Amino acid sequence: MQCLLAAQLIDLADNGTRRIIFSAQEVKLRVWVFSTDTHYTSSDTSRAIRAIKVFWQPGAGDKGGMMSIEGFEEVAIHKQLLEGLKEAIERGDQKYREWRVGMVERFEERSDAM
Repeated sequence: MQCLLAAQLIDLADNGTRRIIFSAQEVKLRVWVFSTDTHYTSSDTSRAIRAIKVFWQPGAGDKGGMMSIEGFEEVAIHKQLLEGLKEAIERGDQKYREWRVGMVERFEERSDAM
């Protein structure tokens, strides 16, 4: 599922949409795609992980200012995908002002695969 989520985020960002309100029924998640290609390390693995860096907030609230709701495009997705996205990005505990910071792993073909 993460592969599909990463592909959708990259596609939206490449087409000019970086501030998104994902919605599924009554559940909404506000996401700002900050970087579509970054690397980070984790104590869980011995290798650098290629990922998409996002800032996010639950809900679709209008807090005003630079990141007001007016700058976001609403995208309806299946509830399972929204739950998968929340699960992927909730792992991090970093914050930037009122935004939480999350990573969605990107998948790439590995050269050592046979």
